[in-house]
Amino acid sequence: MKNKIVVFGGNRKGGKMLELKAAAEKLGVELDLVSYNQISFETESGEVLIDGQKMKDYDVYFFRSTKKYWEEVNLITDKLDENKIIVDPLVKKGRPSDACKAHQMLVLSQAGLPVPKTIYGGWKYLEKEAVKRFEFPLIIKGSRGDRRRQVFKIYGETDFETRLETLKLLEKSGENKYMLQEYIVNTEDFRVMVLGDRVLGVMRRAIGDNPRLKNRFEKTDLPEEIKKMAVEAAKTCGIMIAGVDVVFRNDDITKPLFFEVNKTPNYDRFVEVTKINVAEEVVKFLGEVKR
Repeated sequence: MKNKIVVFGGNRKGGKMLELKAAAEKLGVELDLVSYNQISFETESGEVLIDGQKMKDYDVYFFRSTKKYWEEVNLITDKLDENKIIVDPLVKKGRPSDACKAHQMLVLSQAGLPVPKTIYGGWKYLEKEAVKRFEFPLIIKGSRGDRRRQVFKIYGETDFETRLETLKLLEKSGENKYMLQEYIVNTEDFRVMVLGDRVLGVMRRAIGDNPRLKNRFEKTDLPEEIKKMAVEAAKTCGIMIAGVDVVFRNDDITKPLFFEVNKTPNYDRFVEVTKINVAEEVVKFLGEVKR
């Protein structure tokens, strides 16, 4: 028997949401899409409502996005019975900080998984003390946000001071907190797509014509031991549907470092190079997942 699924997101008419709906219809799986702006709550009944109506009963509650919507997320999860399946587990804990990069580095290292040397803290500590424990180049990474807009390679002291002046303002406004991370010499890194206990596929990202940009992508594979570690990294971070990023120090396959576990990652490029229909695989996973 297939699970009945509801998927919550910022926009139920968004491309990735509609891909899931189309995949569910093709596979004969009952799946509803709900935008967070459809959610309401009233004290008289104590019910969480969708478009003014009592929320239907589902087996699986998939919170595809949560960043701006934790109030709605917690209203929903607080009403669910223990036998309901919440994807991802970190959502059930109701701690937004669990999705942040600093928390990931902490729990991954505590679980014995290899990660780059990382120091998290306020800008004054990073500027006066933490930077002394690194060599240039180094990485400044926002604990919240994506790698395209919140990850910076710093080449020297002047570059460091200039970048930090900008980031100080973001920290003071409460927009983000930052950490320093060692720069790992490499020409490629890997995105491992994980669904529960299995690896769906691996994509290689390599340096192309621009030595500062990884813009070559291809389907590849990694040793079973590394893939098992990627699954363990996702579990450690409480993420069932994950894009686990791994790099190898000096491109040595025996020296993996896990530097990010992405919740419900964008998979357009992954689909393009691997030819795997990720939307269908996600629906299959949600339709069969058990507590």
